[in-house]
Amino acid sequence: MSWHRDRTEICKNIPTSCPVAWAFVGVSLEGNIVPTRMDANLRFYADPYLTTADILLRTVDRPKAAEPLYTALGNLYSSLRC
Repeated sequence: MSWHRDRTEICKNIPTSCPVAWAFVGVSLEGNIVPTRMDANLRFYADPYLTTADILLRTVDRPKAAEPLYTALGNLYSSLRC
């Protein structure tokens, strides 16, 4: 028998309505500890009582020093919208 004929004989016994599917499930857990730089936050926000949560939860106003950054990001994102 030739290779083609052998393959045809084998394949005709395989149901085509039930294709074989392979799946992989994995879990990855990664993390970092980022220290708070209170001195940098004090210089940037000028608030000695400011916490990291205040910054992350946006309970503090944007610092004026970052306004050019926010403007540039706004322009970039507005040009990417469809």
